[in-house]
Amino acid sequence: MIECSSGREALEALEKTSVDLMTLDLSMPDVDGFEVLQAARSTHPELKIVVVSGFLKGNMNLAAKKLGAAVTLDKIWLQSSCPLFAIS
Repeated sequence: MIECSSGREALEALEKTSVDLMTLDLSMPDVDGFEVLQAARSTHPELKIVVVSGFLKGNMNLAAKKLGAAVTLDKIWLQSSCPLFAIS
């Protein structure tokens, strides 16, 4: 498992390492998640990409799927800060 803290770091990791699955948040420092999704899909068409985001609504959900996300997960934060996911 490789953990990256930015979009640029994720793209650099993809250049150096073969992975089967990527989980990707759309909100990241330096390079936006849509850019990472598009770049990852173009260089690794077989890569399964799961997009997880707290603001994945309407057009953003469709855009992520059109760019190649296998699954999108929308974070729902409760007052207790326990995450739940709605799979679409």
